[in-house]
Amino acid sequence: MTMQERTGSTGQNRTVMLDGYNLAIEKGTGVATYARNLSYACGTSGYRTEILYGKPIAPTQDPFFREVAFFANQGEKPRPLTALRRDIESLTTFFLNPKALEIPITGKVIIDQFANQMPHFDTIWNAPNLFDRAFTLYYA
Repeated sequence: MTMQERTGSTGQNRTVMLDGYNLAIEKGTGVATYARNLSYACGTSGYRTEILYGKPIAPTQDPFFREVAFFANQGEKPRPLTALRRDIESLTTFFLNPKALEIPITGKVIIDQFANQMPHFDTIWNAPNLFDRAFTLYYA
């Protein structure tokens, strides 16, 4: 693929956004490995690569706290009451549009322990409980 094919009419690189649902699972699946490899292939091919997660973190306006919260709950199971509250919220607020916020990667939060799990990315986004809400709205 030529650079001209990869760029839009403005000459800027095209963007690929990947679903981070399987990438967020601690015990990786074949789909997670595929998505991770796809992210690296997109980056190597010159595409701007963004990942959209749906982690259940509070949508704070402070970029530093968004970064901390995003990595702080890696691999932790929610407490039963927290999980119940999240499930009820997903069932009762599915009609609200969750807003995806950028998760800045500043280097202030040490993420070395997640390096082997992380996909290639230019930008990470998170919309709290996005996939739970989608399940409620379109499947349940």
